[in-house]
Amino acid sequence: MAGTPPVGVYKKVCLERSTAPPPYAMLRLMSVYSNIQLSAFTDQVRERLDRLEAQMALVSAAAGVPYDLPTSSVPEDVVALTRAGDRLGAIRRYREITGCGMDEAKAAIDGI
Repeated sequence: MAGTPPVGVYKKVCLERSTAPPPYAMLRLMSVYSNIQLSAFTDQVRERLDRLEAQMALVSAAAGVPYDLPTSSVPEDVVALTRAGDRLGAIRRYREITGCGMDEAKAAIDGI
């Protein structure tokens, strides 16, 4: 791949920093896509998933089968924190609001 230093260079840098070298596939991904491109892609996937969940709710209502959106039981500010990428903040906020334990909060945030 043009412009990408050989893997040996990354290993040397990682050894100097006392960290393990990232997998080659990740190095390739980092060299091909920028953070902005990846962020835009994840936003598109999230919007598409939201539309699919809304359609699933409509279809299940028409079929008479109960379906709860994964985010229906989670407060909106917690959902916003999760979608902004602040997973720990979302868990903390969910625990403040509901008074639940760590495991239950993690499960709720993972379900979003």
